[in-house]
Amino acid sequence: MLFENLPSKFIAASVLAVFVTVIAYIHSVRIKTLIYCLPVPFVCAYLVTGRHIDTTNVIGVLLMVSYHWTVYFSRMRLSWPMAVAIPLGVCVYLSGARLAMATTEWPIVYAAFPVGVAVLTGAWLYRPEHEQGHRSRAPVWVKLPSVFAIAVVMYTLTPLFGGAVTMFPYAGTLTSYEMRKSLRTLAGQVTINSIAFVFMMVVMWGVQDRLPRLGTLGVGMVVVVGTLGVIYAMGLGRPAGFADVPEQS
Repeated sequence: MLFENLPSKFIAASVLAVFVTVIAYIHSVRIKTLIYCLPVPFVCAYLVTGRHIDTTNVIGVLLMVSYHWTVYFSRMRLSWPMAVAIPLGVCVYLSGARLAMATTEWPIVYAAFPVGVAVLTGAWLYRPEHEQGHRSRAPVWVKLPSVFAIAVVMYTLTPLFGGAVTMFPYAGTLTSYEMRKSLRTLAGQVTINSIAFVFMMVVMWGVQDRLPRLGTLGVGMVVVVGTLGVIYAMGLGRPAGFADVPEQS
């Protein structure tokens, strides 16, 4: 079961490795976060798993937000090392995902409404701050294969995640490390951008029985990219007088 569809998982891992590596070598916190929130990992997981959209996908959006805030509080507030903070965030996500699997047959509105209220509340409460930018100093020939190897392991374990697999922070577990000096910005912007993902899930759920799988995905991409465009055009999550904090030596 774990090793089914290996060619697709290797392709998805390759895409994810390039995606995260690009993020690693960008200094700007704002640009890093924008690229990270593009639905590239979601597309990979959606195509690899072959699952339909249901309530667990929507709950997965909230669990993704929980992952990032768990890493932030563990690292920045409790001063735990990243080697502890990231696995703890993953455990929080997977624990919630296992519970969410019991909701598979529920109408999606049962999850979309409370999750939507939760992310809107979180977005309203979030107060952006300037945080330091960071660019990876590891050679590309080291970074890329390392990320690829980790991605292969994560995609191989996808059958264990249930429907919430499509929002599992595949890129997040790696981007948390790459953005370790700006974890608050990462968590806050992910919270705001989750509004777009909730919209995407609901729309895809609504059309998936009428369109082929790629058509459903295409509609979802239009919704999420369009909503993200509005979010960034409005400057939501951008600190007042925005300017990257210079990298410290």
